[in-house]
Parts: sequence; C-alpha cells; structure tokens
Amino acid sequence: MPVDGMSTFLIVNESLAGKSKITPTSILGYGEAHDPSPLFDRDDILNTVIPISAGKALSEANIGINDIDLFMLYDAYTIMIVLELEGIGLAEKGLGWRFAEDHDFSPSSTYPINVNGGSLNTGQPAYMSGGVILTEALTQLSGMAGERQVKGARSTCQCNWRHT
Repeated sequence: MPVDGMSTFLIVNESLAGKSKITPTSILGYGEAHDPSPLFDRDDILNTVIPISAGKALSEANIGINDIDLFMLYDAYTIMIVLELEGIGLAEKGLGWRFAEDHDFSPSSTYPINVNGGSLNTGQPAYMSGGVILTEALTQLSGMAGERQVKGARSTCQCNWRHT
C-alpha cells in the first residue's frame, strides 16, 4: 500500500536546544556496520552485523542493554525484529522468536518495543522507515507520546537496517 509521510528533524547546538518546547536529547552512542550481501543470499541469515553496530553504540555510550528504556527497531519485515532482538542482545541467537513470544512489548512492559506499532503499523514512506522510528523515539524521550508513553523513558535503542 502506498504511504505518504514526512518527518523533519532540526539538529542544533545546546544553546539553541534550550529554547525548544521539546526536551533536548543527546546521542550518547552510535554504531554502524555493513554487510553488502543480501539476506537471502547468506548461508546463515542469523549472521548479521547487528551485534557489531549495537556493541559499538552501547560501548560508546558506556551503558548496557538493560539500561535501555525503549527499543525502536526497524521492522520492514517481521523477521527483522527477531534478528534485531538477537543482535542487540535481548535474546540468544536463534531464539529471538521465543523472546517475542514470551514478552509483552507494550509501553508499560519491561521491554517496550515499537510502542507506536512500528513501520508495519504506521506505514512505510519510501526509504523513510528510520525516520518513523526516530520520530517516535524523540516523542517518547520528550514525554509527548500520550497513551503510548513509556513511563520514565530516558534512553532508547534504535536499530535501522539498510538492506537490498
């Protein structure tokens, strides 16, 4: 289904951030890793670069996965959520499906994941799914998410995939 949408992000220095009604947010860690081979061409689809990028981001931020209050995971396809649960360290490799089956991902849960429904629910404007989940992360961190607000959200882990 075609979806039309737009997110706009204005990134400013600290002096300007204080003038906003939105809670200023800092990026504490960032990790990026690449494997150009398409998922369907791999011998083992469980081998992703997610642990590398997540490990870099967590290390740079000097926090652990259990310090994260909200998870915004790229979900163009359902299998991606399972692979990300494993890759970021919430589930053992090969058992992401079990983690998803055994846990509640709602805003009031221990593991709030894609509490806005993710891209599969809100729509995927072409090549902008990362913007959809980033918008929700910023909305959550600013305490502006209304009924889906994660209480006390201070940190978020966001995973974005670029795939072929």
